[in-house]
Amino acid sequence: DVGFKYANSDKWSLKDVSLNFKAGENIGLVGNNGAGKTTLVKLLCRIYEPTEGRILINGVDLKDVSTKEWWSYLAVMFQDYASYDFKVEEAIAVGRPNKQSNLTKVIEASKISQAHDFIMEWKDKYHQQLGVEFGGKEPSKGQRQKLSIAKILYRDGFVMILDEPTASVDAESEAKIFDSIENLPKDRTAILISHDFSTISQCDKIFVMDKGKLVEEGTHKQLMKNKAMYAELYKLQADRFKK
Repeated sequence: DVGFKYANSDKWSLKDVSLNFKAGENIGLVGNNGAGKTTLVKLLCRIYEPTEGRILINGVDLKDVSTKEWWSYLAVMFQDYASYDFKVEEAIAVGRPNKQSNLTKVIEASKISQAHDFIMEWKDKYHQQLGVEFGGKEPSKGQRQKLSIAKILYRDGFVMILDEPTASVDAESEAKIFDSIENLPKDRTAILISHDFSTISQCDKIFVMDKGKLVEEGTHKQLMKNKAMYAELYKLQADRFKK
């Protein structure tokens, strides 16, 4: 029964939202722009507190968990993600700034994010300075997104939240990235916001948001059988590809 509205606003961004998922599940969040997907994720991250209702983690109210502890379990990439003009290894290892960099794990995360190949083409590879302002290499938008995904994977959070993480990534790399995410360790949970239904359809459970409310939930197969909002959006996207 979670609800949220911004201060000095009469409009509810979320209202009467109730959902649950288990550790190890891949969760998809879909809906049109303004449906409340990112707001819901920010509540899960404790960037905001619910205006009404409760968020429970293993039965414990999230308000009773320190933000320092909770954030240590999270690995989050929003649409307006930050990128850093450090050396490549440092730019990825900053995902866990409280621990010394582990190059083996940096490379492993880069391979999953499809960044490893272009890093190896650069003169100094994982020691390559990023950013033309510092006399370094200026990655393309897609390359920066892959480096940021590597940073999130390196963080290795128990809950990984990705908000439109591959908007600037080519289709082949996107497919490989999500194939890898689907095979995360069973104690890791991934929450994915995406308008790409080919990706979302592979999730264990899908929640459909509309105007701040949860309107559908289930697997891709179940939601297609419902012939409601999800099926309509899926069909619209599939029809565009056929043209």
